[in-house]
Amino acid sequence: MFVIPCSAGKADEARPAAELYTSVFFGQALAAARSEVADADILVLSARHGLLALDDEVAPYDTKMGDAGCVDVSKLAAQAIGRGLVDADVYALLPASYFARLDEALRIFDTYATPVYEATGGIGDQKHVCSVLAARDAA
Repeated sequence: MFVIPCSAGKADEARPAAELYTSVFFGQALAAARSEVADADILVLSARHGLLALDDEVAPYDTKMGDAGCVDVSKLAAQAIGRGLVDADVYALLPASYFARLDEALRIFDTYATPVYEATGGIGDQKHVCSVLAARDAA
């Protein structure tokens, strides 16, 4: 399973999660995840809603991880069960604050996500990781 982050850039109306988020970085993370697994094995970690399948319909919102109203660990843990993350191989293409929340929820079940960006120095490096993964699929 791959977990990618939501983004601040969003469409103006409700759409499936794969289409709601409009940032370039979201597109790169989605392409990278798609180079590794099928869409059914990709989840978006929404700061407001938690774990979303790519086809889950979502209305635009303005919440970042750490804001009031963001998804809490208990809700994320319950979703992790329902979304099949417990005891799965989980690869997280997530910035630090998003990874920390997911990690806290999964550790309740002794499940540990792999932080794909762990050795990166920032967003530029993270974008590079995504482009390398996506390019492997194109080759």
